[in-house]
Amino acid sequence: MAGDWIKVEIATPDKPEIVKLASLLGIDQDSAFGKCVRFWMWADQQTRNGNDLSVTTIFIDRLVALPGFAENLKKVGWLAGEDLTLRIPNFDRHNGKSGKTRALTRNRVQSHRNADVTHEPLAEKRREDIREESSVLAAQEEPLALELNPPGAHKGAVQATDASKPNGQAKDEEPVEPPGFTEFWLRWPTNSRKVNRAGCLRAWVSRKLESEANSILAGLRRAKESIDWTKEQGRFIPLPATWMNQRRWEAPKPGKGKPGWLPTFEEAQAMFGLGKEAQA
Repeated sequence: MAGDWIKVEIATPDKPEIVKLASLLGIDQDSAFGKCVRFWMWADQQTRNGNDLSVTTIFIDRLVALPGFAENLKKVGWLAGEDLTLRIPNFDRHNGKSGKTRALTRNRVQSHRNADVTHEPLAEKRREDIREESSVLAAQEEPLALELNPPGAHKGAVQATDASKPNGQAKDEEPVEPPGFTEFWLRWPTNSRKVNRAGCLRAWVSRKLESEANSILAGLRRAKESIDWTKEQGRFIPLPATWMNQRRWEAPKPGKGKPGWLPTFEEAQAMFGLGKEAQA
């Protein structure tokens, strides 16, 4: 006996031998496959390697409840020998004690290899995104100081405060959102790349961009009308942090007829003579 299981390949039900056996016996392939499994289960329990089966073909037919099964199994090459010395060719390749030992060893080796596999990294971000995310994070990093015995604390207590803020203001307190930034964030196109509002806010405040809010908003309006931002459903719209930290609102407006140029409302009216008709 070699255990309470047998190894069967998932391709076995469709092998040519099963197809031929089903035809010889006048049954369907699934039934032929089932009869073979029943026979192999018995052989695995009663022999060590499928050799020297001390039984007759009539016994095998009774075992699987199908007359002629053993003789036709010989015809497809899956049974050999004569009564009382029958054998199953290559049985120990997959079953029997030696075949199962090899199968279990392969499974252990494969499991060990899978455990050592390094998973594929996520798709690499665009380099400009990585640079700008690092820039935003750097803007968030500010030195901490330890304030001993702050007002209202017990004697000897230590509190982490932001050394760059007056009166020991706690570091994790969000800065007050200026109206210019609020407008900037509302006007930014909504898509999957509109992220990290808190980081952008800190960068806005640390770089004192509120004084340039009008220029930034005007540049944003031009960018939203550009070809790069409108084609392919906004696929090429950058991260807000990328656009802000690279001061892209300062990019000159494309000249008339140049790539990326779009007319303003007034220019469009002049081009099509709409303003003159309205005046008339």
